[in-house]
Amino acid sequence: MTFLTRSRPVSSSESTERYCRDCGYSLHRLGTAKCPECGRPFDPDDPTTFASRSRRRQLRRLENRLVLAGLAMALLVLGIFHLDLLWLLFILTGLAAVLSSPIIILARKRARWRMWEVAGLICPILLWIALALVVPSGKSLSNMIELLLIVSLIPIAALLRALVPNPRDTATWALIIIAATCAASVLIFVVTPPLPE
Repeated sequence: MTFLTRSRPVSSSESTERYCRDCGYSLHRLGTAKCPECGRPFDPDDPTTFASRSRRRQLRRLENRLVLAGLAMALLVLGIFHLDLLWLLFILTGLAAVLSSPIIILARKRARWRMWEVAGLICPILLWIALALVVPSGKSLSNMIELLLIVSLIPIAALLRALVPNPRDTATWALIIIAATCAASVLIFVVTPPLPE
């Protein structure tokens, strides 16, 4: 004879992650119906009194989308006017990604990489190409050595980003490192004279 036991169904309030609508604090498995961080009351059975996603996760998704949309627009404009330079950008970015991938893979738990940090691979190269198109400097294909120098700086930037001492400041450090790499790209463009073909 088989005995069938019926387990108690999990209510929606127990299975849903809950976050405070005001401060984003996790309200999962609290003994009280009040946020311990800011004091806002909530009803575990009423989904309108709490958020089902944390603000931090929503902000991360928004920042990823904004950065990737900006990069896509820049690549689209470059592709419309200079398709040959777009291929050059893809090749150099791929080379930078291959050179940086061991650092990114080995430091993934410590560094907590964010999706928008892929801009660190593209922005310095894209900035040099934009300067070469806009500034009448006489740069030619002989100045490709500058781009290879910039590509070699990107794994160094990834290593610096992986060695951030405090994981809470990763976004700030990532922005500083990307800005420094872009500044190095501008400096390389300005300092290096046009080379003859």
